[in-house]
Amino acid sequence: MLNHGLLLLLAWSAQAKDLNFHFPKANSPQRFDIKVNQEFLDFTLRKVRDYRPANSFFSDWTNEGPPKDAVKDLAEYWGSKYSWREVERSINKDYKHYATTVPGNGNYSAPIPIHFVHERSRNSKATPLLLLHGWSSTHLEWRKVFPKLSKNFHVVAIDLPGYGFSPAPIKPGLGAKEQAIAFDALMQQLGYKKYGVVSTDLGWVYGSAMTEHVGENIIGHFTDF
Repeated sequence: MLNHGLLLLLAWSAQAKDLNFHFPKANSPQRFDIKVNQEFLDFTLRKVRDYRPANSFFSDWTNEGPPKDAVKDLAEYWGSKYSWREVERSINKDYKHYATTVPGNGNYSAPIPIHFVHERSRNSKATPLLLLHGWSSTHLEWRKVFPKLSKNFHVVAIDLPGYGFSPAPIKPGLGAKEQAIAFDALMQQLGYKKYGVVSTDLGWVYGSAMTEHVGENIIGHFTDF
């Protein structure tokens, strides 16, 4: 959860024109390492250390939110013990990260930059598989199943636009249909003409849109939502 928290802060404040992290300018998949700007980390750390707890009427979690002491403990952990650089090194070591940009379409004319993890199977007959995470999450949602899936699948796990290390849209119009076509364009860039889709939570919206708008390329769509 802590890792997702910082990744979401990165994405929500990171339009393509003002990124808080390195993102290659590429029109085809390009390998790169995750590297967050130190200025952003320093800024986030100052905010955490300046946190002042609000009044709370409850000692346990309720529909009003978390208790004051829980948030205070979390802020203290982030401010004194948590190390993003250690997490960053682990993410770069464990997974192969790529960046690409696909053309806009429909109601969204701007280019669409996408970050994704790509783990090719050693099985030459493996089926390509696109993983779509939920809200509010990132590709890290799938990290524990990458090793098992890659035995029989070529795994592609994206960060949805505006999440993780996929820059946020720069204008309105990037709806489910536009993203469905964009994700298919990514798979075509990778040479995957036909592929399966797995989605969870919010990812179901885009997986369903893919079966509707680029269904001729979809082998099947599995969702738990």
